[in-house]
Amino acid sequence: MAADLTRARLAHAGAANHRGMFAASARAHGGRVRQRFGAPLALTPDVDVQVGFPEVPPAAQSAFAAEVVAYAREQGPLDEVGWWSMDEPGAGLLGSRLLARGFSWGWRPNWMALDLDDLVDDQTVPADLAIAEVSPTDGDRLSELPYRPPAGAADEPSLTYFAAWRGRTGVGVGVVTLHCAELDGEPVGGIYSTSVLPSARRQGVGTALTVAACRRARDLGCRYVVLNATSMGEPVYRRTGFASLGETGQTWWMTGRALRAPAPPPAVVELVELIGDGDRTAVERSLRSAQVDLGEPLLCGLSPHEIATAVGQPDIAERLKAGIGD
Repeated sequence: MAADLTRARLAHAGAANHRGMFAASARAHGGRVRQRFGAPLALTPDVDVQVGFPEVPPAAQSAFAAEVVAYAREQGPLDEVGWWSMDEPGAGLLGSRLLARGFSWGWRPNWMALDLDDLVDDQTVPADLAIAEVSPTDGDRLSELPYRPPAGAADEPSLTYFAAWRGRTGVGVGVVTLHCAELDGEPVGGIYSTSVLPSARRQGVGTALTVAACRRARDLGCRYVVLNATSMGEPVYRRTGFASLGETGQTWWMTGRALRAPAPPPAVVELVELIGDGDRTAVERSLRSAQVDLGEPLLCGLSPHEIATAVGQPDIAERLKAGIGD
């Protein structure tokens, strides 16, 4: 990895690329994008809302969390709302604002980066495999694959889709999305939504798709490509030269079930936020009005003492755990 961009800087480049990708993908699917706190609030109709790494001052977090949930509920049935953050020191405080309204604690982004000078592109490709750029007009050939190009992709020049076909019939077996964005005036590539059919895995398809996307990023003037790797994808990316940047940041997710459920009572929201604040006296006072069964999970799926543990308030967690059954 080249020394002129630090590991932390590359991880933040990944977050910046995610912001652009969330917005471009939502528009390509016929959705809408709002800009709030330096980040997109990206709606893909009937699918999700993604909140892409906003920089929200602590004093505004509660109101913005309420705004996001209200906006998502107004859109009709959605599968989920995702909230992504790079603010690790403030994860507990922000998490309490989100858990209070029905978000569940998610996973941490597993960032990987590649200096394209180090791309290992001499991989062996199966003889019957073809990799090519695709467009929305190829949809029928990709009907069995997730993440295929949506109808509006042609209007989003920052998005490029590649697919893998096998055999004379041209059966789609894999797809990957490349998104390019600028960081300090320099283009940075991002790889997203790599998908290979189960029947075609461990046969070099994911590697071939990754190399094709990286070559295009290099042609577009990118020096780096950054991505968020799953445990299944990480070995594929390592084979092509990607190096780990570690886990940085945090995600939270609100399911469709939670969106359709009644909103938590204001007293419960206040209690969970006070847990995040770490004010034990205020928590004790709030418990008397919230009428919460301390042993039962709230809408977020955690009980109050589990919430206190998650947001880094162990003393309050012990008090709430001791109070179960009182």
